[in-house]
Amino acid sequence: MFTYTQISALLEWLLIIVLLFNSMYFIRKLRERNVEAIAQPVTQQKSSLTVGDIFPVDHIIDVTNNPVYFNDQHSLGTILLLSVYGCSSCAQLYPNINSIADEFNEYQVAAIMIGTQKEIDHIIKEHKIRIPVHRLEMHQMGNYGTFTFPFCYILSNEGIILNKGHVQTVSEVAKLLPQQNQVRRTMIS
Repeated sequence: MFTYTQISALLEWLLIIVLLFNSMYFIRKLRERNVEAIAQPVTQQKSSLTVGDIFPVDHIIDVTNNPVYFNDQHSLGTILLLSVYGCSSCAQLYPNINSIADEFNEYQVAAIMIGTQKEIDHIIKEHKIRIPVHRLEMHQMGNYGTFTFPFCYILSNEGIILNKGHVQTVSEVAKLLPQQNQVRRTMIS
């Protein structure tokens, strides 16, 4: 019948086939986990406010108690910067805030900063920030739909979210701004 060598070779091939299927199963599971890990930032993007929706508040009050209205018809819209005290990425945004306001002067530029009054005052003084700054506590940030910082919403002059994204520089803000013909259509309608 079968010799010991034949049985040994048959068992060896059977073991190789089982190991091959097992390896393929683990590779497939590993790829599924990697896709889920990559998908997490997309989940965070989905957790932010949706482009095309109306921003959840129509104004903010800055640290000097002056209102900043997001439906300002005297500008093309609002560039709203969101940051957190102590965030290293946000620290790279602060020196650029006045440049953003100067570069895009047809837009109203405002900031929402998370931190204590003392921390926010320190940032404003250190970087000589000239734009209106609204202060929030972290637990209030859910209303603005982002948990990644620094973040930027581009709002139309009617308070509609035109674009959003992570920004630190003037050029990154410029990439989020709509083309001029799209802005004109928003102003006309």
